[in-house]
Amino acid sequence: MYFLLANLSFVEFCLSSVTTPKLTTDLLKDKKTISFGGCMSQILCVHFFGGGEMVLLVTMAYDRYVAICKPLHYSSIMDRQKCI
Repeated sequence: MYFLLANLSFVEFCLSSVTTPKLTTDLLKDKKTISFGGCMSQILCVHFFGGGEMVLLVTMAYDRYVAICKPLHYSSIMDRQKCI
């Protein structure tokens, strides 16, 4: 579970660092434009990290399901290799 939480915090950090710099500069400038390439790369990164976050949340939900519903089989079902 801690392995998944560490990965979730890293993905969340990456997701917030994709949009925050452009947002901060837009708040300070009068001209609020973004290039097409910048927009596409920002959208790609947001979708990539957002998708990764969703996969991690589903994996964490499955981990908790196995821990609650099958506690005696937990160590054989959720090993380190399966988490990776």
